[in-house]
Amino acid sequence: MLWGLALGLVVRAIQGVFEESAVRAFPSAPTDGLSWWLEAALPSLLITPALEELLFRGVLLVTMYRIARRKLGQVAAAVTAGLLNSAAFVAIHIVYEPLSLAGALQLFLFSLTAVVLVFLTGRVSSAIIMHLTYNALYLILIAFGLMLE
Repeated sequence: MLWGLALGLVVRAIQGVFEESAVRAFPSAPTDGLSWWLEAALPSLLITPALEELLFRGVLLVTMYRIARRKLGQVAAAVTAGLLNSAAFVAIHIVYEPLSLAGALQLFLFSLTAVVLVFLTGRVSSAIIMHLTYNALYLILIAFGLMLE
């Protein structure tokens, strides 16, 4: 679980360096008050990490790996399943919100990090912790940005 926490911090820091910090010091959010925090922020912290990781890493990744392992062997199956899983993760996010190329690449790398974490630890919980940490840091940065306005 510590790996999940550490990688969540690292991936958020890398994402901030490459995407957000060049434009503004802190990410921004709608300023319509409490409704945004209840409807978007809170679910992205408490619900989304568990649901996405259980679906993408707990079900889809394991299924893709087991199917591919029969014909490709363990290493090739892990690579194939990881790449396909990450592509599906990006695709589902694009359906809900258009992403820039940099945003899609960042999300793909986030997903690959979660995939590697699951393969190395054998647990989806580490990916959930990573995802939760990643989202929590974003919300903390938004809160700091709002306080400084």
